[in-house]
Amino acid sequence: MQDDLFGDAAPERKRTETWIVVDHLCSNCMGRLLKRRISPTVTEVRCAKCDARAIGSELELCWCGVNVGRHGKIFECIKNPNKRPEVPNAVLVREKPIVIAPPERRIVKSARSSEEILSIVHAGDF
Repeated sequence: MQDDLFGDAAPERKRTETWIVVDHLCSNCMGRLLKRRISPTVTEVRCAKCDARAIGSELELCWCGVNVGRHGKIFECIKNPNKRPEVPNAVLVREKPIVIAPPERRIVKSARSSEEILSIVHAGDF
């Protein structure tokens, strides 16, 4: 007599991998990127469409930071703020201007006259 319908022992279950869908697109094929932790300090990233793989951040495979060219812009992945039938994608790639911070200005307080301070700053002796 059999104990249960499927036999005496439960079938051995296959170990499943847990991948998290991230809000980035593959720079090879525009597929969604997935990531998983393979150790406490190491993350693996792969494309759900073309299966490109990398160890590290999703930035290894996505469009973020790719230079557009001489236009002073880079690409970045963003969540679609306005999903509609014409643009149903959950994640989009857009151009983003490169922002270069202006140089820091230093305020010098001294007993010297303003002409002396300007000559020191311009001469590089500051």
